[in-house]
Amino acid sequence: MFRAAARITFLLSLSTALCAARSTSSATDNTGIAARAGSIWREHTEKQDKPRDLRSDSVYLFQRFGVRRIPLRSNMAWAVSLSPDGSLVAYGVNRTGDPRLGLPGPDRYEVVVADTSGQELASIRGGVRLAWSPRGNVLAVAIGCDPWLPIPPFDSILVWQPGPEKPFSRHIPASRGKIGWAGPDTILIGASVLGPTNALSRRTGRVSSSWHVGTDVSPNGLYSIYPAYNRVSLGIYDDRTRSDYGDSIVGLLGIRKLGETGPACWVQYQGRRQTLVITVCSSWREPEGQPSSRICRTGLVDVEDLRLLGWRHGRLVGPTADSRRVAIVHGEYVDIMDYEDWTAPPVEADTISDKPFVPRPELITH
Repeated sequence: MFRAAARITFLLSLSTALCAARSTSSATDNTGIAARAGSIWREHTEKQDKPRDLRSDSVYLFQRFGVRRIPLRSNMAWAVSLSPDGSLVAYGVNRTGDPRLGLPGPDRYEVVVADTSGQELASIRGGVRLAWSPRGNVLAVAIGCDPWLPIPPFDSILVWQPGPEKPFSRHIPASRGKIGWAGPDTILIGASVLGPTNALSRRTGRVSSSWHVGTDVSPNGLYSIYPAYNRVSLGIYDDRTRSDYGDSIVGLLGIRKLGETGPACWVQYQGRRQTLVITVCSSWREPEGQPSSRICRTGLVDVEDLRLLGWRHGRLVGPTADSRRVAIVHGEYVDIMDYEDWTAPPVEADTISDKPFVPRPELITH
């Protein structure tokens, strides 16, 4: 039932892959994921695993059998995201290190939209959050406001899409939360910490309370993800009852000493519209005279049944643009995962309290 994932190893030079990509640099492919190398191999213990050919400050398009660099204007990109149709990449630019700009504020931020060859199409000044609509190439951008600290807030939403039409823009109650979509016409505005999620209608321009708890909504529209207040695990909500399944789902991965939960996302495998992918990591172990170590597992969960469908070692990078696969990083490998690529449960015993985790040889695919 389960097989080896399509694996990008980077053991050899990327020159062949990068040169081959130049001839098709503007081609549309929604089966990959765009990310900064520095955000994939982000932990101090993982930097030694990062392929030498990849620059930490550059953005790459990872696909099932290759990778190519997307040349962007700024090396300070954050929140890089490929549009669901695979034609565009949006990223934020943070110039807080520029002394010419004075005190921190919206003027130091912008959201840029480019095609996958790196050609810029739009720049939205003051953008501090971004989220693609689940369909096509429509982008919501939250525009920052004061007071700036401790987390950049926003008080308006701009919706951009290619073409001559004037962007949709509305002022909203200020928030420091996240944004997302509930269908093609509704932008979700998350609470700063506590409080309801609001919904902005593109058709009417009205803001009202949403029945969704979080801003990352499942494809069937019944569940959502949002950071939980004052605890390690994410909130995974049944929006009909407002029940939080986060702790129960984290428990399926069998980590005894929980250190970090997330990221998490939705994936559409085999018509399943309530399937969650989530990473759970143990706390760090620092034995005397040895490098720091911890276990990270990523699970595939049916939220409706609270059932573990599969698992893998490593951390979730995110969903592909079409949300039909996910990317997981483990050591120097990036795995683009189909449903058949997951390891069947049960998970292995957590041995982090006794010794650093070493994968069994049969779990390593070269």
